[in-house]
Amino acid sequence: EGVARDKEHMRALFPILVWAAIRFGLRGSSIAVIVVASVATWSTVHGQEPFGIVGPFSSAWRLAGFLAVTAGATHAVAFFSAAREAAMRALDENRQRLHGMVSTATDAIITLDRDGRVRVFNPAAERLFLWRADELLGTPVDALIPERSRAAHSRGLAAFLESGVESRALPHAGRMFGLRRDGTEFPAEATVSQFEARGERLFTMIMRDISDRLVAERALRESEERFDAILASMGDIVWSVSVRDRRLRYCSAAVESIYGRTRAEIMEDYRHWLETTHPDDRDAVRAALKRLYADGAARVEHRIVRPDGEVSWLRVRLSLVRDAQGRPLHIDGVSTDITKVHDLEAQLRESQRLEAVGTLGFTQLANLGRIQLIRPDAQNPLVMEINFRELVLTGNTTYNVLLQD
Repeated sequence: EGVARDKEHMRALFPILVWAAIRFGLRGSSIAVIVVASVATWSTVHGQEPFGIVGPFSSAWRLAGFLAVTAGATHAVAFFSAAREAAMRALDENRQRLHGMVSTATDAIITLDRDGRVRVFNPAAERLFLWRADELLGTPVDALIPERSRAAHSRGLAAFLESGVESRALPHAGRMFGLRRDGTEFPAEATVSQFEARGERLFTMIMRDISDRLVAERALRESEERFDAILASMGDIVWSVSVRDRRLRYCSAAVESIYGRTRAEIMEDYRHWLETTHPDDRDAVRAALKRLYADGAARVEHRIVRPDGEVSWLRVRLSLVRDAQGRPLHIDGVSTDITKVHDLEAQLRESQRLEAVGTLGFTQLANLGRIQLIRPDAQNPLVMEINFRELVLTGNTTYNVLLQD
C-alpha cells in the first residue's frame, strides 16, 4: 500500500519536475528537486505522508529512493532538453549563416528539386537573370535556359542524378548560355552539386556570367597575335625565361626560321635552346650570364648550329627582371640573326687589309735600286720588277712602264 502511494505521488510530481527541467533547464530542475526534497524530508521527519507513516528505517529508505529517482530523471530530462536546445541554436545559426552567404554571394545560386523546379533563387541570380525570386520559386527552371538547350539540360540533370557524384563543374565553360527575362543570352560557367534534405534530392547550381572574361580573353589573343606579327616582321627572336625553373615563358615565331626548330619544340624543352650554342662560344655565353646577374643587363655574340649543320651568328641582348625584394624573376632577351652582317664585316676587314697592302703594292728594294710591283690577289703576286738604272738609261717613266704592262 505504501509503495502504491509512492507511485501516485511520483506520478503527481513528475510532470511538474519535467516541466521545470524543460522550461528552465538544469538550474530550474535542480531548484525544483531541492524544493521537492525539502518538502519530502520535512514530511518524513514529522511522520506525515507520504513517507512518515511507516517505521523510521523504512521511511528513510523510501525517501532516499524517491529523491534519487526524482533527481536522476529530472536532471536527465533537463540535460537532453539543454542538448536539444543547443543543437537547435546551432542549427539556426548555421541556417542564418548559410542564408547570409547565399544572400551576399556574387555568383548566382539556384537550387532545384529533382523535377527541375526552382527552390532557391538568391539575389545575385535575380540580378543576373532579371527575375524576382517570388516569381520563379516553384516554377520550372526552363525560363532560365535557352529553348535549344532545355532538352540537353534535362538529360544532363538526370545523368548527374544517376551518377551519384556529389559535385562537378559543367564542361565547356563559355558554351553554356543562360537566358535573361528580357530574352538576351549570356555565356556562363557553372558548377552543379546534389544533396539530400529531409529525404528529398536537391540540386544546386552556381552560375557566373563570363561575358567580360571572354571579351578580355579575345582581346588578349588578338593583342598577342598583333604582337607576334610585329615581331615576325622584325625577324628578331623575343624571348623570356623563368629563372626559377629555367623554362621559356615566351618565344616569338622567328625562332623557327633562325634555329630551324618549331616554336613548340623549343618551348617544350629549353635544352634545345642551349644545345644549339656552338661549343667554342659557350664560355662567352656563360660569361655574359654572369655579367647579367651582376649588372642587370648584358650583350653577347655567339654562333648556333642548326639541325642541318648550318652555322649562324646571333647578337643577344639580355635583361634581368627582379621582384620587389630584388629576387631574380625572369630573363628577357632579344636575339638578332647577324650572320649576313658578320659575313659583310669579315669581307670589309679583308678589303681593308688589301687596301692597306694596296691593290698594287710597292715594295722598294733600296739596296738594289729596284721597285717590285705586287698584285696580292693574283696567283703570281710578283708582276714585274723595275730597275731605276734602266729607266734612266732608256728615258722611260714608271707611268709608261705600268701602261705597257
